[in-house]
Amino acid sequence: MNKWSPFTSIISTNNLTKDLTKPISKPCFSEEQIKNMENQIIEAYQTKSSLIFTIYNQGFPINIIGQIKKINATNGEIILINQKKIYFTEIIKVIPSS
Repeated sequence: MNKWSPFTSIISTNNLTKDLTKPISKPCFSEEQIKNMENQIIEAYQTKSSLIFTIYNQGFPINIIGQIKKINATNGEIILINQKKIYFTEIIKVIPSS
């Protein structure tokens, strides 16, 4: 018995659960999009403001909120105040946090 069966009458949970568990492909970015994300990251670093990073992790997007402590261009990583490391190649979206 499917444990989600009682909820199928409320909304189409079968489609919803399939969409949530379906991996996505990693997007490709143009030079302009990369430059815009870099500018947002540099501005947030200089103003010490928080960002919402959406990273690509094994086919799924994950949101990480944090303030940038250090940018290590040599290793291609961003280190947040909470010691979380984000690699440049993982980032798929950057949004200023309010």
